[in-house]
Amino acid sequence: MLVYDETIALLTFIAVTAITTFVLVRVIERREAA
Repeated sequence: MLVYDETIALLTFIAVTAITTFVLVRVIERREAA
């Protein structure tokens, strides 16, 4: 059960990191284009 919780936590962390990185890249691209 502990391994299951750790897997969920890891996947959530990866998902949040990926989304945050994607948003930051989009913001930076818009600033450079403007």
